Amino acid sequence: MRWAKLIILAAVLGGLYILAIRPIRGVIIRRFIYPEAIAAVAHKTAMEISDSSTGGFEIAVGEGTSHSGYYRYFMAFGEYLFVPFIFLAILRADTKWAVLIFLLHFGYFIVETGLLFLGLRVDYVFLRAMDLLGYILFPTSFGIVALAWFETREERKADSMASKNSTLLGRDPSKDRVH
Repeated sequence: MRWAKLIILAAVLGGLYILAIRPIRGVIIRRFIYPEAIAAVAHKTAMEISDSSTGGFEIAVGEGTSHSGYYRYFMAFGEYLFVPFIFLAILRADTKWAVLIFLLHFGYFIVETGLLFLGLRVDYVFLRAMDLLGYILFPTSFGIVALAWFETREERKADSMASKNSTLLGRDPSKDRVH
């Protein structure tokens, strides 16, 4: 029965991601960020921006066919949010971990968008910083899941020890827990 609840919860989170979060990301990129990015590079000959997708777009820096760098604007709140949420649900971790991952993604979105426009308007070194930030988001999201796993593992060990001690003393362990 426990696995059925987890499968239902994973399906609900998956449906929420596919039906709500992903379309909202697409609207934010296509209606707000992408048009502003196109306008920012309209007067620059050394930058090209690819077509936008649900997750982001690519910026090529360099002249003609010899581009010196490719940078990807990757909007947060994608798989790196959805998959850790699934793992947190499976672990039955405290909601503080989900809030922490959400705040991480929100902060990432703000900083990455700022770096995007600094890179487009000021210097492409900010695009490098934006690209690097994307590589940090993945391990950080799953690192938070690992911390939640350690916490839930320790709580389960403590509960198990309390249950064994209560059983040895002849008490009902369910009455010992404070909620």
